[in-house]
Amino acid sequence: MECRWLLCITIHKLQNSLLLVIRMLFKDKIPSRLHGELSGAHEGPVRAVTFNKDGHYCLTCGADKMVALWNPHRLKLIKKYSGHTQEVLGAAASHDNASLISCGIDKLVLLTDVSTGKPLRKFRGHEHRVNCVLFNSDSSVAISGSYDKTVRIWDCRSKGNDPIQVLDEATDSISSVDITEHEILTSSIDGTVRCYDIRAGMLSLFNINHPAPHAKHSHDRHCILVAGLDSNIRLLDKTNGDTLCMYTGVLFHYPIDSYHVCSFPYVDTDISVTFIDFRSSVGHKNKDYKVGIALSPTDAYVVSGSEEGKIYFWDLMTRRIVTSLQHGTEKSVVYAIDYFDEHSCLLSAGSVGSVKLWKGTNWPDGDS
Repeated sequence: MECRWLLCITIHKLQNSLLLVIRMLFKDKIPSRLHGELSGAHEGPVRAVTFNKDGHYCLTCGADKMVALWNPHRLKLIKKYSGHTQEVLGAAASHDNASLISCGIDKLVLLTDVSTGKPLRKFRGHEHRVNCVLFNSDSSVAISGSYDKTVRIWDCRSKGNDPIQVLDEATDSISSVDITEHEILTSSIDGTVRCYDIRAGMLSLFNINHPAPHAKHSHDRHCILVAGLDSNIRLLDKTNGDTLCMYTGVLFHYPIDSYHVCSFPYVDTDISVTFIDFRSSVGHKNKDYKVGIALSPTDAYVVSGSEEGKIYFWDLMTRRIVTSLQHGTEKSVVYAIDYFDEHSCLLSAGSVGSVKLWKGTNWPDGDS
């Protein structure tokens, strides 16, 4: 029995050793190096940040009623856009970079010409603040979600200002929208994620029993990543709604000579081994605000902002926190993150008013 006990401990240490080697080999895939800070454009909190389609530029918006266009790789502000009368909560660029769409507390969805800065269309119809907005793939329509519990779809090419469709199934505020070729994914404070299949005319419901401030498709479109205001992030199976994994705030430490909380039985034995890491900490607080979430380009890592100024990276399969980045102070909120899919590159924005660009160790030190 003693030999089997020692064998279990040895196997466990070898498993941790292998994980450590893997982390060392692939650490350049995590954007852990701070490239710089985008400053000088906003006063107050920055509510949203998003790359354009090719990742060369980005948009930011916030409490100062402004939208800003950047070359983030050179940390250079290109242009600022006005037009909203209150805080701007969301912005996105069109597929050809010719226009941008924005939304805010003033209930307005605003289509703006990028080169001139002049408003092209002012879409009105929401009865309360508009929390989020996106273009579809060819920028022919825009989709917005509001505190008024509705999602509205706007035709950006016609001259009409009324929505072409209203989705009103939610019973509380719409907190986020995500779109694929034929699906619209929404999250709501009513605790339900809704997936509208436009092509098939079907609606799928996924309830997490907690307010859901953010939801996104996985890159393979088979799963849905959902943030809840219980500080947990869930990976849902899109076909049946089952929770495949849950990502929490316990931070495990390596290498193998440290101990962490881990209890596991071995097949055909009555042995259970437990190690305790006294350096383990609890992080990823998300109780009150919408924070940014993302999946890395290969869906290998789950990424999320938090309410204590950090950005956390979980291994998708093991559910362990791999690393964390300090965006702001312990009392700040990371409202938004955006991961550029083709490179190890991450933008983060938060309540302290700063926007930061993080890159992997494989990026050169010079300009993009």
